Amino acid sequence: MNPATYYLPLTIVACTPMAAGPPPTQIPVDFHQELGSTFGTGVQIKDQKVDQIFLEESLWYRKRIDDKSEVQIMGGAAWNDAPLLYGVIGFRRYFVTADGGEFGIDIKFSGPFYVEIGLPLQTQLGDNPVWLTTHPSIGLNAFGAVHIPLGITWQPNDRWLFITSLGTRFIGENPQLVYWNGGISIPFK
Repeated sequence: MNPATYYLPLTIVACTPMAAGPPPTQIPVDFHQELGSTFGTGVQIKDQKVDQIFLEESLWYRKRIDDKSEVQIMGGAAWNDAPLLYGVIGFRRYFVTADGGEFGIDIKFSGPFYVEIGLPLQTQLGDNPVWLTTHPSIGLNAFGAVHIPLGITWQPNDRWLFITSLGTRFIGENPQLVYWNGGISIPFK
């Protein structure tokens, strides 16, 4: 069944994600699609006190369009007193610098409540299957207009990627958000 059947309607009426989505790394070379899930928790800090606590669960699907581009469909919920459902569509384009560095530019949107432009960055630690990642972004998001995460992606074999990040969102009507999330993704043909 097509994931778009479930997630596309959410993009019209949904809230905004706290820190959802695929890692800033590309889909592994031998694969064309990836399915993943992330669980996270976040706190909003106001006047040096915890104002609210959130839990978040997200699911995503991404598909390679060509060697340097992919489309993403995400959905999930953040919980406080009640679930805040969201659905997001995204597009990412990757680039390689003259010295071999990799980075990307992406845009994500969800109805009138959420649009972000981000810069997914990654650097592999030597020959190890571990990447340090970040994905700073700016846009319209109820949790904060500016997003700065730091993360690690570990790929112990061809079929599994483990993801974790710690980040913050700030500038907006709501208090600063600090969050952690962790997840898993499975690439497939």
